[in-house]
Amino acid sequence: MNNNWFESRGLKVLKYQDNAISNVQKSMGEREMTVLAAAPSAGKTIMAINIIDNYLLNNPNHRVLVLTHGTTILRTQFHDVLEEIKPDFTYNLVEKFSQYDNTKDVNICLPQTLNGNKIPNAELIVIDEAHHFYFADMVKDIIKKSKCKKQLLLTGTPSPFILKNMFIVPVTVNTIFDEGMVSDVYVEIATSSYKFDFNDYNTNDEVKTDVIFKQSDTKKTLDDLLDKIIDRLKSFKGNELINFTGWLPTLQRMQKTMFACRSIAQARQIQKYFQKIDIKSVMSTSDNDYDSHEIQNFKDDNECLVLIVVGRGILGFNYPELINVVDMSTSQNIDRIYQLLCRVIRKHPNNERKLFFKIAPNTMSDYYKYIMTGVLSLTNEYFFTHFNGKNFNDMKLPVIRRTTPIIPNDEIKHKRNNKRKFQPIVFEGLPAIELFKDVFHKKNALLHTYAFTTVRNVRAEFMNRMPHNYWTLELCLESALKYKNRKEWEENDCSAYSATLKHKELYDKCVLHMEELKKPTNYWTFEKCKEDAVNYKTRTDWAKGNGSAHQAASENRWLNVCCSHMKEIKKEKGFYTLEYCKEEALKYDSIQKWRDSDNKKSYGAAKKYGWMSECTEHMEKKRLPYTLEECKICALKYETQAQWVKNDYSYWYDANKYGWLEECTKHMNKVLNWTPELVMIEIQKYETISTFCKKCAGGYKAMLRYGLLEECCKHFKERKKPNGYWTPEKCIESAKKYKTISEWINNDATAYQNARKNGSFENCIKHMTKLEFKSKLKWTIEKCKEDALNYSSIKDWMKLGRKSYRVAQKNGWLGECITHMQK
Repeated sequence: MNNNWFESRGLKVLKYQDNAISNVQKSMGEREMTVLAAAPSAGKTIMAINIIDNYLLNNPNHRVLVLTHGTTILRTQFHDVLEEIKPDFTYNLVEKFSQYDNTKDVNICLPQTLNGNKIPNAELIVIDEAHHFYFADMVKDIIKKSKCKKQLLLTGTPSPFILKNMFIVPVTVNTIFDEGMVSDVYVEIATSSYKFDFNDYNTNDEVKTDVIFKQSDTKKTLDDLLDKIIDRLKSFKGNELINFTGWLPTLQRMQKTMFACRSIAQARQIQKYFQKIDIKSVMSTSDNDYDSHEIQNFKDDNECLVLIVVGRGILGFNYPELINVVDMSTSQNIDRIYQLLCRVIRKHPNNERKLFFKIAPNTMSDYYKYIMTGVLSLTNEYFFTHFNGKNFNDMKLPVIRRTTPIIPNDEIKHKRNNKRKFQPIVFEGLPAIELFKDVFHKKNALLHTYAFTTVRNVRAEFMNRMPHNYWTLELCLESALKYKNRKEWEENDCSAYSATLKHKELYDKCVLHMEELKKPTNYWTFEKCKEDAVNYKTRTDWAKGNGSAHQAASENRWLNVCCSHMKEIKKEKGFYTLEYCKEEALKYDSIQKWRDSDNKKSYGAAKKYGWMSECTEHMEKKRLPYTLEECKICALKYETQAQWVKNDYSYWYDANKYGWLEECTKHMNKVLNWTPELVMIEIQKYETISTFCKKCAGGYKAMLRYGLLEECCKHFKERKKPNGYWTPEKCIESAKKYKTISEWINNDATAYQNARKNGSFENCIKHMTKLEFKSKLKWTIEKCKEDALNYSSIKDWMKLGRKSYRVAQKNGWLGECITHMQK
């Protein structure tokens, strides 16, 4: 039936379309929701119309609603295809709600046209460009009110639906490339003058909104881009002898070109640049082109060669005459770049070559080659159907393995070799889609040099550090198997070795095959420990250099004798040194244990003077993430998310981080609906209003919302101590519980205040420790200087030596006292 349907309308019968339509129809018979994920130029709209025609043939009394993305250009585009094909059903283009005609089989409209109106029933809803707005509240409301039984979602970017485990019918770029339906694009990386690094990007891999694109950088980038474009144009056969000078003749040769920007401010900079050199351009943003008239003007006006867009460039408007896309946004978001690339792969009517220029920050051009490799990998069905928008860092990426051996650096031990193991595929100057099709299918012997890695590994190499949770059991084992013993492993791959030390089970598995280098029991006698200690200058050096000898000396209480020759490490004038803090830190295996120990002042000194990283190198700082099953088991203990967060935050954190929250909290109650009656019942459980606020924040906010504060406070007033309760005897009884006045104030301020009032204060504090204050000193300039030497910054001196600081400030001595301090 499908072949006849296509042939009768003068359309080419394509096998992949027939297969996709059959799979969609089968899915619609089995499930409520089906996603048709088809690349641009696959004929997604034509396939959808065929599916609707077949559906109405089997269900003649049903109605169909087609929702297009929130721009008139896409709504009109869908209607134009209907006009051209002339299907067997009746249809209606809805520009305003009064035009909705329920007598027609199909109505095509924008979601906002139906918003706020009574929506007629529709048994089937078809949503075009669904990845943009399917999950929006307005669309969900339309689906609910229309009482639809089936949903068909059309998209070229299925990652949001893969993340939700929805059923996907894929039609990839590689598939339609074999049928000659798309152009083979040339992809170029162009270095810009923008000076961004990894810290300038948000969690969506987009440049942060507060990062500024400077006008001077934009101008310099466009100037340099011109040279890059001219070089590429001259590489095409027939252009070798053409003298391109300036943007106008270059654009006239390039023809229709779209510039995609990160912000409206950047778009205005580009438009201003072209206006200065008298090149006609149009700008389409949410500010100035709500109905997409500027895009239509760009398509209709042959003299207008430049379209500047923000965000709208990723919309699926059909314009095969668009030849070039310049992505100026410097985005690292794979979905967004892929959608932009898809704007330029549609086959040109005259078979013109098409170009895609990706602008990269000046220090990250090599990294962007990996990013574009990932984008082009989405032309392959495996990547297209497995990429969910969140897992790109862990997906396998084709690269070229370096053949030159890496020579270990014997001079610098325990440091990672900076030579990269892989290099990106060089696709500049080659037809990108055809090249990547060869890479995946390994058609020739040259491709044996290709290997696979992940973006996580690539990112780690560029940032010169391994990412969080990089060292899995598999990677640690792979590293450990290269070495015969622990010492050799530590010296050559310190990063992997250190990662296993934090988890004993992981460490034990990795060293099973290694030669045992440990000394036998009772090997370290007193004489041997003393002999070994002579090789080190400090106890810290000894503990690091030969931990087993140091541990034996410590356990047998020989340390003082063995270390008698070593440099004395002790506190000077109540001041902790780095060496002393290191020595104390070695006694503990975690920061928390050190902080809660009897010698917590050494921890405070290390934190105050910035020594924490040096003192805690040996400590366990990170944990392995929990699995989904562990998070589920933990979540079952609690009835609400609030309880889970309060009692087992680390499990909740991992569930939230890896997207398991919804699955783990299915059994939990929804947020409590606080009624006035429920607030009054709950408040009886607390003795003070502050306790109620801290332990039941939801009830406290509801109390304020319902205006119950005065009524609730009556309950608390009854719990107050009666007048005359705080006698001198009661105040003395309270004070005896505390050692200092400040401790008394912090724990029982009411008793303290009443002791002041009733004259019993002196008797209350007789047993307390009295502090001698420096205020008794007469502060001369010499004493101020001497006191200032105890502090490394003005801020610390202001806080901890307030009196001497004020005297120095008052007498104008500050400049002389702070010469040694950090600025």
